[in-house]
Order: sequence, then C-alpha cells, then structure tokens
Amino acid sequence: MKREKLQDAVGMIGDDLIEEAANYKKKRNIFRWIPAVAILLCISILMGVVALRPKEENLKDSPTPEIVPEIADEAEDVNIEYSMTDEHYYSLDYCLSKATYPERVLNYSLNADLNDQNAYEKWREDVSSYRTAYDSNTPDLSKFIKSSTKAFLGDTEDNAIYSPVNVYMALAMLAETSGGESRTQILEALGSDGIESLRSDANAIWNALYTDDGTAKTILANSLWLREEGEYKREPLEILAEKYYASTFRGRMGSKEYDEVLRGWLNEQTDGMLTDQVKGIGMPEETVLALASTILFNAKWADEFNPERNSERVFHGTDGKVTTEFMNESRNGSVSVGDNFTAYKKYFTENGHMTFILPKEGMTPAELIATDEFAEYILCGGRESYMSDMTDKPCWDSERHAIINFSMPKFDVSSQLDLTKDLGKLGITDITDEIKADMSPITDAGAFLDTMVHGARVTVDEKGCKAAAFTMMLCGATSAPLDEINFVLDRPFVFVIGGYDGLPLFIGTVNNLD
Repeated sequence: MKREKLQDAVGMIGDDLIEEAANYKKKRNIFRWIPAVAILLCISILMGVVALRPKEENLKDSPTPEIVPEIADEAEDVNIEYSMTDEHYYSLDYCLSKATYPERVLNYSLNADLNDQNAYEKWREDVSSYRTAYDSNTPDLSKFIKSSTKAFLGDTEDNAIYSPVNVYMALAMLAETSGGESRTQILEALGSDGIESLRSDANAIWNALYTDDGTAKTILANSLWLREEGEYKREPLEILAEKYYASTFRGRMGSKEYDEVLRGWLNEQTDGMLTDQVKGIGMPEETVLALASTILFNAKWADEFNPERNSERVFHGTDGKVTTEFMNESRNGSVSVGDNFTAYKKYFTENGHMTFILPKEGMTPAELIATDEFAEYILCGGRESYMSDMTDKPCWDSERHAIINFSMPKFDVSSQLDLTKDLGKLGITDITDEIKADMSPITDAGAFLDTMVHGARVTVDEKGCKAAAFTMMLCGATSAPLDEINFVLDRPFVFVIGGYDGLPLFIGTVNNLD
C-alpha cells in the first residue's frame, strides 16, 4: 500500500480521539489506555486496507490487478482524473488496466519555421509508419459497411448518425468475449474469416486511423467493465488490452458511483460532445459485463468557408420549412453523379474529406441508403479511393467538372440508436438470445448481449467538422433453460392495449370470431 493511502486510513480516526489519547499521557493510568488506542489504530488501518485494495481474487489465473502491466497505470498512482467537461470524472480506483495510446509527432504546421523541411519530413514519416501495416494488408470492411448501414439507417426518417468503424470495433470486442456459434455469426457479419484475422484487422485499423498531432484528431477508445463479484478469465482481458487498447474497470454493478465512472470515461473520450446521450447510460445490477467503444474526430477544412458569404436560406425538411444560415463557396471542382444522387466532396487538412450526397428529387435519404448504388459509391475503389484523392483519379465513373457553387447549412445533429433489434439483420442472433448465447471465453457464468446502444453527434461550421460516437453493450446474466409453454388463443380471451407508461388505453374481450 502506498504511503498516501496509509495516511488516508489513519486519517479515518477522529480528531477528538487523538486529542483524548494525548491527554491521557499526563495521567497516571496512561498504560491502561495505550492498548485501547493501539487497537483502534489497527482497526482503522485495516478498514482502510479493505476499502482501498482492488478485488483481485475473482480474476481467474490473475495474481495481480494489472491485466497487462506494460500498458497499465496502477490504480494507486492517481485517485481522480477529471474529464474535459469538468462535470464528470472517472476514478482510477476502479481501473485494473488503463490503455496508453501512442504519441504522435506534432503536425509540421505547428513548427515555428513553416519552411523547416525537417519538421515536415518527421511528421510525414510518423504518419507513414503507422499506416504501413494497414496499407500492405488493408482489411476489407465493405461487406460490413454495406449491410450495417442498410440495417441501422435504412428504416428511419429522423436525423440519424451511424459510425461503422465504431460499431465494427465494438462488435470485434464482443467477438473476443464470445464463443461457438455466437462468435461465428459476429465474424461473418464483420466479414472476417477467423478470430486471429479479426484481431489483426482491428489493430491495423486502430493504428491507421489514430491521429492526434495537434491539428487533427481521430481517436478510438475501448473499454471493458466488470462486476466486482464476478469471475473472469485472464486471456481475453489481455487480448483486449493488447490488440484493442482497451482499459478494464471493475466495480459494483447498479451503483451510482460505478455508473458515474462509466459516464465520465465516455465523456472524456468523446470530448464532452455526447453528454446528453451519455447521461442516460448506466449498468443495471444484473449486468455481468459491459463493453464500450468510442470515436472522436476533429478536423479543419482545407479551404474554410468565408463567414462574410453566409446567407439566410430555407431548408425544406420532412417536418416543414425552416430558415437557417447557409455557408457558401464557389470553386473549380467536380461532382459525382449517379442514377439516384449527386455528391460533392470537401476536403479536410491532412485528415480525409466529407462527402455530401443529395438524393434525387422525390427520394428520401433512407430510400437512397437502401439502394446498392449508394453502397457502391461510398465504397468505390476501397483503398484506391483514398489513393484517387491523392492522384485526382476518380473512383466513380460519372464525374462532372465545373465551377461548383456549393451551399450548405451549418448544422449540429445528434442521434441515439438502439442497435440490439437490428443485429439480426446482420445474421447476429445467438448472442442476443438468452439461451443460445455463448460468452464462455471470458466467463463461465451464463451471459448474453442484452442491450446495444449507439450515440453520435456531428457539428459542422465555417472552420471544419467535429464528430463523436459511442457504442455501449450491456451483457446480462442468463437464466436456467426454460420449459416450453404452448399458449394458443383458441378460446375466448382478453386483451389490453397499454400506453407508454403502462396505463391501459384499451381493454377488450374476444368471445367470438367471424
């Protein structure tokens, strides 16, 4: 135990007791009270030890709380770490292992001498080094992106945001904690031919995308949340830490304190962008374990909009017309044209681009997303599409070059999607089935995926774009196999239609059928 914690434990003794003990030194019966004070001191210190020491006896084959010592910060080193919002925090007292992210070379544009070629070369070498593995064996996410985008966005007419990379990482971690047919279905949905291949792909994607050079950010973060009384196997925890840079936490499910730790972690990793969505996130008492994955993106336009050219225009939404502020620019460029859309691409400084896709007249965004043409366009060329950005070689056959007068509204949109019910559209069914689910790789206690929630937000203005997303998966405990019950309405019955709060709206009886 560290000295500070020992002092904290001793500090649990009240000042009145210390003063009383001191006064006894002046009395003749001092020797009668020394044992009593010593006993009180020992009890207080032992209470501090019990309260502060991590619970490690339930980690199978794990002699220490650190899952992977080389990437872990011991919980004793820091007590509280505040988030960027100052409204939440996460306590490292709950942390068994805390992932350490790689350091990136500062962008050359931050160098005092902008003409310093060495600064540019150093930055470029750093960028190239962590993309080499990805470029040499680019994981194919096309199947997953195509199917999951249709599954999660194809049926909604509301504002909806989905991060394929974020959900891919979350499901990859779920595959690590699953076995049997449960794992097989997840691997097939992700387009992976095996768990080893998935680990390699996920790690390559994480490192290729990770950017934090002072001017742009693409930061992925993962975490595993265990309950304090559960038993868990060491191997998957080590794999999640090593391959997915996942931090591991442990605490009492259903407690306010543990939920605050979770919300604090989510808010810190997403730079406080999703506080509205995160404040409703929690881990019920029956939760066996939880997995969380986040992504934070921030980049500036290569060519910023001039605020002096902004204008008021009408946006024709599905809920009606609204007058709002539009940003405007005119420049030589090109648009991609399809049978069902027109698309324009605007670039960020050293960090990709944002493509704006307008459905043809009379077609909704959801209807466009459901077409194969949409998937073909957003996936055109795979890695070659990235290379086409560097060589001006279009990956889409139909391009129209002209002076593009581009107008778009400044916007700040967010959404929260329950993905649990839509996993079946990807062929992932067993892991959400209380009887069929197999999570034996991480725990022998029966568990299944009970809830999968995806929250996201994107803001766009004259300077650039900032976006964040999280995927939260809660795994509940399975019950014993259930008996089969035949429930057949082949005689008179009663029905009740309830409102959102359970208040009965209609009650009826069916005695006869025509």
